[in-house]
Amino acid sequence: MLKKDEIWEVFNGVSDLDTFQNKLLEPIYLKQQVPDDIKTEIKLVDKLLKHSYFEYQFIDLALTQAIFALEKCMRIRYKEINNKSSKSILFVALIDWFFENNYFEIWNKDILTILRTIRNGKLHGEKKTIGGVAFIHKVYSVIYLINDLYENPTLRKTRILGSTDLQSNLNELLVEGGVLSYNNKRIIFFKADLVFFNNKTIPNTINLVVWSIFDLTTFKQEKQIIPYSFEISNWKFQIESFSGLNISDNTEIIVSKIKNENDVNKFTKWRSEFQSLPNFTLLFHCTFDLDDYFYSALKKFHQLN
Repeated sequence: MLKKDEIWEVFNGVSDLDTFQNKLLEPIYLKQQVPDDIKTEIKLVDKLLKHSYFEYQFIDLALTQAIFALEKCMRIRYKEINNKSSKSILFVALIDWFFENNYFEIWNKDILTILRTIRNGKLHGEKKTIGGVAFIHKVYSVIYLINDLYENPTLRKTRILGSTDLQSNLNELLVEGGVLSYNNKRIIFFKADLVFFNNKTIPNTINLVVWSIFDLTTFKQEKQIIPYSFEISNWKFQIESFSGLNISDNTEIIVSKIKNENDVNKFTKWRSEFQSLPNFTLLFHCTFDLDDYFYSALKKFHQLN
């Protein structure tokens, strides 16, 4: 009889197989255009992840299998695009070609470099290392890359330029924090991030994440800070504000500069105390990570025609 790998005993809430799958794993989606051979290989990846409940090292095998599937898919896709084989092209050069030609929905090439390092380590490394649970997210990020290969690179290039321009405008508007207004709520915030620009729909939409100022005692106790997240259409910039239509409830959302003197003082005091926390830079990077919001939007995007 199969038994839970003892290593899962140290993970809170992982009490049985169903809980493990619901808490740590996610359904896998592959676009219709992905070749059947690749879909078959990714089914094996999915099985390895599910069975890592019984054998922890299956997570590493799942990531290795996923990276091999990505390489195979890139070679298939390269031939489809260029009408010639990539047999003589090294894995690193193949990655470079697809990245430089806007076939990946990522801006940071380091992500691809890490995957190549993992692949080469599994193929040629003498030391045995286990990534374990930290690799689960990487498995899914590889599957997203496979789907990326079958999106329109011209739209992607426009999307990147549009995202950069919108974020720049937001940063310029909100140098000294801002006020979020929606549904009769008024919230002072210190950070607003555009995490995804969807230019495949009409009208185009953006995913915006807004981080309000919060009780620093809660932060010191390492409690989770949950931002406000919106999908917005019909946005526009004005001199001191940004507004758009919140798609979830069809209401207006407005972000604007802080003008009220009491609000300015409240924000300035909070920011000073926040930035004086020990290891502020590291805490900021770890706490306000946008990956989950980006990949959530990307998964929905891949499922659009």
